[in-house]
Amino acid sequence: MPDINPEYFEALAREQRNRYLAYCDDAPALELRLRTGHRFPFPSVALRWRHVLDLLRSGNAFLSGAAALAGDFEEILWALHPYHRTVRGCYANLRAQDPRPLPLYSWLSRRLIRVVARQLSLPASEKIIRLRLRDAQQDRPALGGDGDEEQSLAAPTLNHFDYVAGRLALAGWSRPAVLEENVAYTYQVLRASDLMSGKGDRYVPPSAQLLRFAPSRS
Repeated sequence: MPDINPEYFEALAREQRNRYLAYCDDAPALELRLRTGHRFPFPSVALRWRHVLDLLRSGNAFLSGAAALAGDFEEILWALHPYHRTVRGCYANLRAQDPRPLPLYSWLSRRLIRVVARQLSLPASEKIIRLRLRDAQQDRPALGGDGDEEQSLAAPTLNHFDYVAGRLALAGWSRPAVLEENVAYTYQVLRASDLMSGKGDRYVPPSAQLLRFAPSRS
């Protein structure tokens, strides 16, 4: 009897870990690559809908599907940095129980991002960030006709946000609350609801694409 492709189990384990991290509202550091070949672990918060819509509005390449340039890296790394500070002085990425950093730390973080973004190996680092974005939407439903099989954050993003916001509004979530919520977690909430009501056929996680059989070793 043929064996199941081992890559399937690896992908399934990754998806399960992503679901766990979504409930913790945590995110591991981004292991970016420098042009020197060294790794540069960069702190990152979980992707929230506010981040997605802000990056869409600015035309960031990671949301538009274009090849990313240094400026795109700088923008997305700052948007997801724990010490991100808005023009109003708000630390929007910090959880309520986290201590507020000194404004100097925020300024230094912003300067560091500017320097690092110009030292990155762009192709290798772009792949790492795009994989993180894909992980955040692994449980999004297929709405039909929008290229979901590519797990892209480009054209269908607003359609998915409207879908998520509309569904969660029925459960009492306000639109501002959805904007501040973890993207992966909102998809998990809807996925769990649909699975329990027998509508799970619209959810096809990336691991399902690897569910094929390897040749038998016997």
